[in-house]
Amino acid sequence: RLQSCQPGSFLDVSPDGQEICGPCPAGRYKQLPGDQAVCNGTCPTGSTTAPGAQSFGACVCSRGFFQVYGDDGSLLQCKDCSREADVGLECPGFISNGSVLLNVAPYARPGYFLTAPLTAVPCEVEQSGVTVCLGGALCVNGSAAAVALGSICNEEGNACAEGSAGFLCSECSSGYARSSYPGGCQKCESLVGADLVWILLHIVLQSFQALVITAVSVRSSNSQRALYSALLRLGLQWLQAISVLSIFEA
Repeated sequence: RLQSCQPGSFLDVSPDGQEICGPCPAGRYKQLPGDQAVCNGTCPTGSTTAPGAQSFGACVCSRGFFQVYGDDGSLLQCKDCSREADVGLECPGFISNGSVLLNVAPYARPGYFLTAPLTAVPCEVEQSGVTVCLGGALCVNGSAAAVALGSICNEEGNACAEGSAGFLCSECSSGYARSSYPGGCQKCESLVGADLVWILLHIVLQSFQALVITAVSVRSSNSQRALYSALLRLGLQWLQAISVLSIFEA
């Protein structure tokens, strides 16, 4: 006869009638060695464990429930997500990390943006008819996965599509712009050689035109001093107007 089963296991009987130590079933745990036929520890309603749990700390909320923690940081209870949280939230309960189960807080579904632990609001911006708010699942699985798919996770655990950022994923990332809201952000095109040549040619032609007008005006003007002053002001205004080209990214 077995004398004792280790923590996380209880005295069981195999199909051929032999006494064995079996792992505690999901939702139960056993902290001390002994020959008990049951695991006497029970997790809260709406929670579970991996088989063979040895303590209450192994309890995690089941899918569709979210965690409420006590002052000491331990799991206090699991609440029904459908009754207590916004419709835009997904409550996975836990994720598996090998043989260990880890509690996971609610996160936003695609099309929603998490603004508080139990609050998610709809997003407005769409890119080709698809929301730019990707939800929080990618961020739970790891920000590296989100980056690999061209998205960015913020501190609250919201993933935005490539080119979108900020609150409700409504802002354009650096190097992106939109023609109108709530349209999606498009990647800004870089200036290529032909574009630069066209801009320089346009400046040269405008300069030549200004010189021709100046020469004609000087010859026909009776007051060259007043004419020079006016032309100087026009030239400065023209230079000021084309200076906006400097703000565009190359």
